[in-house]
Amino acid sequence: MGTLTRKITASCSSSSGYKTNGATINFNHGISAGDPISGSISSATITVKNFKSWDVSGYFEIYIDGNYAGETARFEPNSSATRTFTSAVESPNDHLINSFTTIALKLKNSGSERATYFYIYSESSPSGGSQIEINANVNYSACGAPSTINLNGTNGNINVLAGTAITLSWSGASSGGTNNYITGYEVFRNGSSIGTTTGTSMSVSCPSAGQSYTYTVKTLGSRESSGQSAGRTVYAYTNPTPPNKVSLDTSTVDAGTNAILSWSGASNGSGNNIQSYNVYRSTSVDGPYTLVGSASGTAATVTASSTMGQTYYYKVQAVGQYSSSGLSDAYAELTSRVYSNVNPPTSVACTPNVIVANELVTLAWTGASGGTNTSVASYQVYRSTSRDSGYELLTSTTGTSVSVYAPGTAGSTYYYKIKAISDKSGFDSDLSSAYGYVSVPLKPNAPIINGAVNGKSYNPRPRVLAQVPTVTVEGVIQSVLASGWTASRENLEQLQKVVLRKDTAYSQNGTYTVQFVSRDSFNVETGIDVSVKYQAPVWTDDPVTAGTTAIKAAHMNELRQAIDDIRAWYGMPEHEWTEEIVAGVTSSVNWASHAIEIKEQIEAIQSYVNDWDSTNKALDISLPEISTFYAPKADVINNLREAIALL
Repeated sequence: MGTLTRKITASCSSSSGYKTNGATINFNHGISAGDPISGSISSATITVKNFKSWDVSGYFEIYIDGNYAGETARFEPNSSATRTFTSAVESPNDHLINSFTTIALKLKNSGSERATYFYIYSESSPSGGSQIEINANVNYSACGAPSTINLNGTNGNINVLAGTAITLSWSGASSGGTNNYITGYEVFRNGSSIGTTTGTSMSVSCPSAGQSYTYTVKTLGSRESSGQSAGRTVYAYTNPTPPNKVSLDTSTVDAGTNAILSWSGASNGSGNNIQSYNVYRSTSVDGPYTLVGSASGTAATVTASSTMGQTYYYKVQAVGQYSSSGLSDAYAELTSRVYSNVNPPTSVACTPNVIVANELVTLAWTGASGGTNTSVASYQVYRSTSRDSGYELLTSTTGTSVSVYAPGTAGSTYYYKIKAISDKSGFDSDLSSAYGYVSVPLKPNAPIINGAVNGKSYNPRPRVLAQVPTVTVEGVIQSVLASGWTASRENLEQLQKVVLRKDTAYSQNGTYTVQFVSRDSFNVETGIDVSVKYQAPVWTDDPVTAGTTAIKAAHMNELRQAIDDIRAWYGMPEHEWTEEIVAGVTSSVNWASHAIEIKEQIEAIQSYVNDWDSTNKALDISLPEISTFYAPKADVINNLREAIALL
């Protein structure tokens, strides 16, 4: 319950005024004090102040918006003192207090109709002038303090990093009823007021690190305020500092294995003690780092990358009661050790590599080497009957040689390859590319004779071009030989070329049978009989005499025929001559070009034979210089004939 007071000033245009009986005095609507009131009004009085009667007693009737609301007490005449006349208001209501338009006093005397005068004071004399004062008893209660107090949105106490902006907000305040509405709020810190606001939030101070502030809120009412709300406390802290040293018990481990990470130098924050630590990892020293584990102490087990050569970088974060530190500047590196396969031997050989069946030979190898962080611990020996596939494990050894058996069947070969075994599991070599072999040969094939049987030689010490025949097993070494003939080289592999030349000259023309043989390293041989046809050159006009013998078609055709015979002898393809030479028809003007063509074919035969075995030049054809010419002469024909006999 409380009292509402309204003061309404009288209307008067001068410093004094006289009113007679029955006159009405109107008052301004303006309210000089108080607030609007609504709700239940229990009682009210109207007091008329600062009036002076003149010669008779009387009273006032009170009208509100034309409605009678009561009358004042009677006053005495000729009273010069300021007087107050009070009247209870009938049926008090809201209209009386808040919503009236006019209020008036009607002057009444004590029953006489004669004039009665009243003096109306101005606003300045006496103080406040003539007034009507309305006093109403209305119902209200104290406002209620906010029921919910939030700090940064949290309905409760909070812990924040020192320097954090703090917003205090609230809700749940209540008014004291219609007649005591909320006008605002007053905020207190640690019991002392820090300001008011009409809103429901306020930015407030964050305490220093390690300190706290408790905030409460009072609801301000138009009549009566609340008490302070329940308090909410802000505790301020600082972050812990991360470790300044991070290390590992080893910097390199096998891929996917563990190491111990440890750290030191972390410190508590103010009001924020370290509770544990987080371990972060990255593949780059500059990050980004990813959380991989936590520990309550100052050490943790970490796992290296499963990728060889990969380095992991570790940093540590201190975890406090309320916040964590940043990642440590210090870091540790853990690298997964790199391993590579050991390398197989680069050279593998059987000694001897051609032998009779079922004999032991020595298989040895060299050139094996370790890989990265690996060493050769032993070797495995693999064998196959095919050089390029089908190898199967035969035996193992820590040495670099073993004894192995040759095949039990002639014409067979065993091939051997070696695998180097690493001291680190999983890093063995592949089979060596190099291989050794041991062969048991068959009887060799006959040599291959290039030409000879098709032509004839004009050289009494002819040459024969031959090739070593193919072999049935690898590694068989052979020579092509003939009695009374010298080979350009011996001990050859299959299909290698050789030149053979008769040691002594044939003394007469004829066809001679010569046996050429292929002989292997076991002196097993196979021969072939070749008919060697020798014919001493027979030339027309032999010799050609300068100034006497005319160069003619027969001379040219004989040289051409000799060229054709010798090319056939050496297995060369037949040459196609540029022009047929016919006696009495072919112009001698072209004979110079024919002679040059013959010279070129002689040189072609020479090159073919000399290139047959390029490794030994002892049996090469050597020719005299053939004259340079622009027209056929006797010395040119004789030189060409001489060269034919040397081919």
